[in-house]
Amino acid sequence: LGGKALGRLFWADLGFGLLGEFLTVLAENICPEDRDAVLQILRSLEGTKRFGLNVDLLSESEKESGRDLFRKLWSMSRDCRTTSGPAGCRAEMEAHLTDTSPQKEAEEERMVMELMRSYQVK
Repeated sequence: LGGKALGRLFWADLGFGLLGEFLTVLAENICPEDRDAVLQILRSLEGTKRFGLNVDLLSESEKESGRDLFRKLWSMSRDCRTTSGPAGCRAEMEAHLTDTSPQKEAEEERMVMELMRSYQVK
């Protein structure tokens, strides 16, 4: 479906418990090749109505899944900048060679930090 489609689908309301389910599933299944798609999904869900309320109502285990997901995203960001990163990162780096400017990296880091604030991940 993609992040934008999910955002449109749940724009009016992200039902109770679904945000936590998304965080849990994404944390358990994320791989380096999916990093950009996961960021897009998180950004789209952030734009849904009552997002703040859904974040406030996350259970402790769902909050931990969110922390785990953002740790993995942050780690993937760092790993993909080194030549010794995971194989998926190397392939991603080759595919996006022109997009690996320090400015783009800084923008991606800023986006992850903004999402962490929105999802109340510390």
